[in-house]
Amino acid sequence: MTEHNTNDFDRLRHSLRRSMNGILAQQLRTVYPQYRLIYGLELTRISNICSEFQADKILALTLWQSCVREEMIAATLLFPHDSVSLDDAQTLIDSALTDEIRSLLARNLLSHSLSVEQLCILMHSPSAWTCAVIAATSASSRHDSSIVTAFFNSFSKHAESLSLFQARAAAALLRTLYHNDRSLINRIEQFIAPFESAPDLARRFLFQEVTTELNYG
Repeated sequence: MTEHNTNDFDRLRHSLRRSMNGILAQQLRTVYPQYRLIYGLELTRISNICSEFQADKILALTLWQSCVREEMIAATLLFPHDSVSLDDAQTLIDSALTDEIRSLLARNLLSHSLSVEQLCILMHSPSAWTCAVIAATSASSRHDSSIVTAFFNSFSKHAESLSLFQARAAAALLRTLYHNDRSLINRIEQFIAPFESAPDLARRFLFQEVTTELNYG
């Protein structure tokens, strides 16, 4: 890091530590043992602290590599959107420690920095599928028909081992696609119909969530 990056890193880390919430940190440690350290800050507080800094890729990468919860979250807010390549995105996804970080990475960064084509490519990457789905839900590119095709074509690779986290991500995208294009209702209904009696909780959850949206949306 340059001296400027080092100063920003030290200043940001100091701000995060100064806002530490010991009670919340202890609670989060039981949920997320993967982090090296947890300060116990809420997302709004982290965002407010990051607003005092300029986006910088070197600073963001340093924060990401710390394995500290709040610093990794800050990294997703401080990556310049125009500096993230497809390879960068895959590397970040593969090194994300928790579902919380994967979700924030997708919403805060990937949804703003990746093209429709890149999101579609990531949907066909086993490790990146969930982040790509979340990013597509948040991005303006969710309107693109390529996103619809990529989602339906890639889902079968994950159906048998679908987690609840992945089911929630898939349900959110399907709800968004439906609201953007009501003509998709038949295709979505046919897609989720087999999951009504699926042996696993995740696919039944997906069926219930999307069916409720189609019926009352």
